[in-house]
Amino acid sequence: MTVSTAPVILRAPLLLLFFLFFLFREADVSGFQSAQSAQSAQTAQSARTSALGGAGHAGPLFTDALYLNPSFIPMLPVRALSLVTSLPGPETGSNPTISLQDGTRDVLVPWGVGVTYGREVSMLNIGAATGISSRLAIGMSARYRAPNATLASGVVEAALSCSGIVSDGFRVSFTVDNLLEAGSGQDAYREFILGTKLSLGSVLNLYVDPLWVPALAPAQSEWGYEVGAELPLFDLIFLRAGVFRNATLPMLAQRGEGFGVGLGVLAAQFSLDYAYSGVLRPDFSGVHRFGVNIYF
Repeated sequence: MTVSTAPVILRAPLLLLFFLFFLFREADVSGFQSAQSAQSAQTAQSARTSALGGAGHAGPLFTDALYLNPSFIPMLPVRALSLVTSLPGPETGSNPTISLQDGTRDVLVPWGVGVTYGREVSMLNIGAATGISSRLAIGMSARYRAPNATLASGVVEAALSCSGIVSDGFRVSFTVDNLLEAGSGQDAYREFILGTKLSLGSVLNLYVDPLWVPALAPAQSEWGYEVGAELPLFDLIFLRAGVFRNATLPMLAQRGEGFGVGLGVLAAQFSLDYAYSGVLRPDFSGVHRFGVNIYF
């Protein structure tokens, strides 16, 4: 008789998540100072998402669904454990994120949970979803951002989303992020995101995600976009590139435009990802991100 090790594999990281949650709830972070210490709605952006310029809402991979589009969790029926970190700079820390997600049919409600713990931000994300049919799903996520030097008290936010499979090569999603508008700054305004994914067989995956932030008008344009492309090579290596405009900048309390480039290596039960995300406006900056995913 074969004994599955999946529950054992998941149990230890799950306990670690709860430990980190209570740790940052009690931690004194008032001494942390940074020019980029703001709370962003997409602080836990993965290396793959960064390489795609923030795009990919209609086709998140592994635990990306928890942060981009929770309704996609049951559409990727695997268990996944992910770790994302950034190369620390003089003004920013690595801000590691660990996430768990179970979209298999073995659970009553597909779910995900993730913790980010770092100098700029400490955050807990949870999400759940359900499939209405084999081609349609709805989901919801919530996040708690802990107080720090730039945030006097904790903030709770939420997101709603739905995903649909139009055809084998075309998928769509719709996400309402920052549903409560509980934070402050441009990154906390309610945001409506239409996600699209066009797959040209094994040749190219194209993601086009226009976004609308009504609260930005009339001071600035309320429209923006995140567009990315993914080129598979031998179903093993994935080359990625993307651009974004008037989109939320991870780790910055503002919106801007820039680009992303990177690659991923996908093997049996694990993947490795790298990305460089560059901000062109309002000020030039960049970050290197690394990710590892274990799935089964």
